[in-house]
Amino acid sequence: MDSKWLAEEQAAQWLSRRSSACFSAADEQQFQDWLGAAAQNSEAFAALQQIWADFSQVPRPVLAPVRAAPPRRHWLRHAAAAACIVAGLLFVQSDFSPQVATEQSFSSSPQAVSEVELADGSRVMLNLDSRIQVRYFEDRREVVLEQGAAFFSVAHDASRPFTVHARDSRVQVLGTRFSVLKGDEHLAVAVEQGRVRFSARPGEGGEATLTAGDAADLNYASAELERSRQTPAEIASWRSGQLIFRNRPLGQLADELSHYRQAPVRLADPALAQLRVSGSLDIHRPDAFLDALPHLLAVRVERLADGQALIHTATK
Repeated sequence: MDSKWLAEEQAAQWLSRRSSACFSAADEQQFQDWLGAAAQNSEAFAALQQIWADFSQVPRPVLAPVRAAPPRRHWLRHAAAAACIVAGLLFVQSDFSPQVATEQSFSSSPQAVSEVELADGSRVMLNLDSRIQVRYFEDRREVVLEQGAAFFSVAHDASRPFTVHARDSRVQVLGTRFSVLKGDEHLAVAVEQGRVRFSARPGEGGEATLTAGDAADLNYASAELERSRQTPAEIASWRSGQLIFRNRPLGQLADELSHYRQAPVRLADPALAQLRVSGSLDIHRPDAFLDALPHLLAVRVERLADGQALIHTATK
C-alpha cells in the first residue's frame, strides 16, 4: 500500500477514534506517537481536520420564496450538486460522528462467571471480574472489552457486522463462537466455531483470519502475534470454572492467572516466559496452582508482601 494512502487511512481512523467516549489517556499518547512518527502522518491528519472543519461551516439551507422552476437542464445540474453535498455530509456523519442507537454495559463479579443476552439475541459469557460495553449502530454492532475475558455466541446479521475492540486491537466476526481475553501483557483470541478476523493493530499489519480451533496471542510489549491450535476443551475453559491449558507459554499463563488473584503474577527472568506448561487449575483457587507449579517446571514461587507472586528459575 502507498505510504501516503496508508497515512490518510490511519488519519481517518484516529479522527474517528478520538471522537469516541472510550478514548483514554493511553490512547491519546499512542496517537501523539503516531503523529510524530512521520511528517506525512501529521500532514494527513491536519488535512482531514480541515475537511471536517469545512463541512461544519456548511450553512443550513434557508427557505426562499417560491419561484418559477428553472429550465430542466439547470434543475438537473442543481439537483446533482445538492445530492453530492448531502452524500458528502452523510459520509462524514457516518464515519466520524456515528449515532449510537443502543448502548449497554455488563459486568461480572469477582466470584462468579455470568451470562448475558444482548439486544440482538447474541449471548456473552463473562469471566470473573470482567466488563464489556455494547453499542449498536444502524449499520454495525460493537463491543468494547474493557476488562477480563468474554466468550461470544453471535447472532447472525449480515447487514450489521459484529466487532469486538480491546485496547488497540479489533476482532471482526465472520463466524459465531469465540473468546477474547484482555490481560495486562497479552491479548488472546480463540475460535470455537466459525471465523474471525483478528487485527492486532488496524492499519499497521498484524492481521490474521482464525477458524475453528485457531488461537492467537498478541504480546503488547513486543507486538508479536503468536498463532497456535487449541482443543475445544481449552477454548474459554474458564466457563466451567477450570482453566485447561496445553503446551502454553508460561508468560501467557502468568498473565491470565493474574486476573484471578488480588495481585499479579510476575516473572523474575523474561526467559521464563517461553517455558511450556500443560495442566489445569481452579479459577477460584489460583494460588493452589502456584503451589504446584514447581512440580511441573524447574521454578520456584516467591510470595511478596504486597501479594504479588514472583516466579524464579529454580536453583540447584
